[in-house]
Amino acid sequence: MEEMKIQEKRYFLTNMNELIIQAWRYRKVRKHFFLRSVIFFFVLSGLSGTAVLFTSCKTKPEVVSPRVNEREVLRERAKEYWTYRIEGKVEKAYSCEVPAFREKVTVFEYINRFKLKKYTEAEVVSAELLDDKNGKSSVKTTYIMLLKNLTKKPWTEVREEKWTKVGDLWYHIPEDFENKPS
Repeated sequence: MEEMKIQEKRYFLTNMNELIIQAWRYRKVRKHFFLRSVIFFFVLSGLSGTAVLFTSCKTKPEVVSPRVNEREVLRERAKEYWTYRIEGKVEKAYSCEVPAFREKVTVFEYINRFKLKKYTEAEVVSAELLDDKNGKSSVKTTYIMLLKNLTKKPWTEVREEKWTKVGDLWYHIPEDFENKPS
């Protein structure tokens, strides 16, 4: 009788050990499966996000309908550019920059330029033609500094911006960029 109890205990302990080992193996498999799933998800979402970003970056911006008054065309182009900046459509704003600038600065470098300011409003005050291929605009902008101690106060400035016409389109020339032929 005692021998049967001992055998039952051994059988019970053996089965418990096997169950523990199986559970541990199953946990390891589940853990690895979970990690592989998470890694696969991030890789896939990163690739699809990159694909969307690059396919949405147009090399040629949307065409503004031709008008008799070229100054008004420049004014509308400046409004379009600032609408993109305010709405956070950085890729579209990037496509409004002069092609020579886009050759030297990638879209990712361009995005990094806007980390400290969040523009909330922009009004094109005036647009002026300097000659057939160059113009300037005055834009009154309101922005918020994205620094810890300055985030709540809106700032206003009037910006003088340079524009150049390439083909039939006006392109913005960034402040720190000199548009010289190489």
